[in-house]
Amino acid sequence: MKKSVLLLFLFLFSNFCLAQWQTNGPYGGVTQCLTVNGSNIYVGTLASGIFVSTDGGSNWNACNNGISNLNIYSLASTGSTVFAGTYGSGPYKTTNNGANWVPVNTGISTAQVWSLAFSGTNLFAGTYGGVYLSTDYGTSWTNKSSGITNLSIRSVTVNGGNVYAGSYGGGVFLSTDNGDSWNLASSGLTSLNINTVNSLGSTIFAGTINAGAFMSTNNGANWSASNNGLSATNIFCFGVNSPNIFAGTISGVFFSTNSGTSWSNVTTGLTMVNVRAINFIGSNVFAGTYGGGVNKSTDNGTTWSASSAGLNNCYVYGMTASGSVIYAGTWSNGIYISTNNGASWYNSINGMTNTNVNAFAIIGSNVFAGTLGGVFMTSNNGANWAAKNSGLTNLYVSALTVNNGNLYAGTNASVFKSTNNGTSWTSSGTGITASSVWSMASGGNYIFAGTSNAGVFVSTDDGANWIAANTGLTNLVIRALGFNGSNLYLGTGGAGVYKSTDYGANWTAVNDGINTSQNVCAFSSSGNYEFVSTYGGIYLTSNFGTNWTNINSNLNNPMGYSLTVNAPNIYLGCGPGVWTRPLTQVGIKNISNGVPAEYELMQNYPNPFNPSSIIRFRIKDLRFVTLKIFDILGKEIETLVNEQKSPGVYEVTFDGTSLPSGTYLYKIIVSDPAEQKDEFTVTKKMLLLK
Repeated sequence: MKKSVLLLFLFLFSNFCLAQWQTNGPYGGVTQCLTVNGSNIYVGTLASGIFVSTDGGSNWNACNNGISNLNIYSLASTGSTVFAGTYGSGPYKTTNNGANWVPVNTGISTAQVWSLAFSGTNLFAGTYGGVYLSTDYGTSWTNKSSGITNLSIRSVTVNGGNVYAGSYGGGVFLSTDNGDSWNLASSGLTSLNINTVNSLGSTIFAGTINAGAFMSTNNGANWSASNNGLSATNIFCFGVNSPNIFAGTISGVFFSTNSGTSWSNVTTGLTMVNVRAINFIGSNVFAGTYGGGVNKSTDNGTTWSASSAGLNNCYVYGMTASGSVIYAGTWSNGIYISTNNGASWYNSINGMTNTNVNAFAIIGSNVFAGTLGGVFMTSNNGANWAAKNSGLTNLYVSALTVNNGNLYAGTNASVFKSTNNGTSWTSSGTGITASSVWSMASGGNYIFAGTSNAGVFVSTDDGANWIAANTGLTNLVIRALGFNGSNLYLGTGGAGVYKSTDYGANWTAVNDGINTSQNVCAFSSSGNYEFVSTYGGIYLTSNFGTNWTNINSNLNNPMGYSLTVNAPNIYLGCGPGVWTRPLTQVGIKNISNGVPAEYELMQNYPNPFNPSSIIRFRIKDLRFVTLKIFDILGKEIETLVNEQKSPGVYEVTFDGTSLPSGTYLYKIIVSDPAEQKDEFTVTKKMLLLK
């Protein structure tokens, strides 16, 4: 009997695997240190390593080849050599402008290097294990801590024949013999927690925690407060560009033209006021911030502007979209907003007292952000945020969801509920046996809460009561939840993805194609297509989890923390940055409602082509179809199709925009999963001419 099907739909993006991920930020993030070497400026970041700019800070490029630890706490340079101190892997150096780094750890017994300072050819390192000295450009090190009673050395500076070491808890120490011996030099300091030491001429400056700045004009014998006009008490760094000195603080940059006698706040335009590093190229001042990347001033700090293009160090833990506005929540950097499909981003933290963002939820025109400091709301697209924490007795908010107009927050003290847009909250976790709720989702009258160690719980009475819903789960660490129609997906910490089709009564593992050892972080959907982000990247299914396809192509770092779909793009929050990919870049469509008599892979057309060509194939039975592109040497380039197909004639457009001219192969495999065998395999050639 003749079979027939009526195929009325167009698959807009089941060829998603062909598209390429792109990122345009948000740029910035946590910076720890700066150094200048010739015309190059280097910035050390927390978690993303080292970036270098060769054009005065206009653009930055990562330069981490050879560095195994990307937490950079100190930088120093001399001649053509740049040194980097890491938090966990000791010091490294480069002699080729950051193209390659090599470890230089011989003799250093501690891996945490807080500071680096040169004195001629001598290099001092301040570490958690005291002061070390290298006289051969890092080839070997010798501990030089005799007389230092507190070995947590945060900062080292050299002034003439004197070396000063600032410790955390022990004050300032002075050596007059190149580190062979040290004496305490802290008289007058009201805080012995020293973040930084530096010098301007013969005046030595010490920046403390909670007591501001101090200065000494007699080689550290005595110190006096240097806080006239300097309102910040936590001083992280000093930058000296004689005759001026700058102080980087928790409250922005302060500037002195009279050797610290008085200071002026010069913070206008800073993307983040927590300033960790200051350095100079000529009259240009650069400030490295804790969360806002690098800022640049050309007028001695009177005004600042962001100077972080390419400095991709924002770790994005939460995402959502409201109309054309995309929200990206980061840790330390607050919220970034894009109104042009991710082409550019701007920081949105006005009114936020905590900038560690985990989650979002939307009720009408109100957008809510869950942070480590509670819930914040904006009703004007991020222009201002207001705290919404009345009754919220635990401010560590990991998850948010909305059901029947009510807002629910998952915290480290179970679930809280608000019936008035966050104006007030009440505890709403009766029945949940775990204190920490890491994920939430809602559909219909069902609300789900995923916990840190007790599985998932469900409420059908607006959060008044919860019951465990763990049947079928083998892992009770629930990191993500997401609805797609009546299908509920659940992501675990170590056992992959589960699916329920009966609102949590039963769960089935759906991990074909997924690396289950990677933590699952987020779900998002578009039509029948479900996306899941994990520590190992992002996966896509078009058949409700029967199988998944990895779509990590050209992601620099595939660790995906958050996810949202807002046509025409999907947005992946990574470590670091937001990466976007068009949903409709390439499409597969069925072009015939008849049933072919045989399987066939047709010649692409046009051929030769530039830049795109159409590939058509016939499927006569319900089968699993794979269509891949290879270069002439057999290296796989892209996967165009990787799913079950009904009988019909299909075509897919291959886009070679990012590829060089040459001969390419395309191969189809049609298989019968029931018989576990390939029924049809053909490979053809095509020619890309540019």
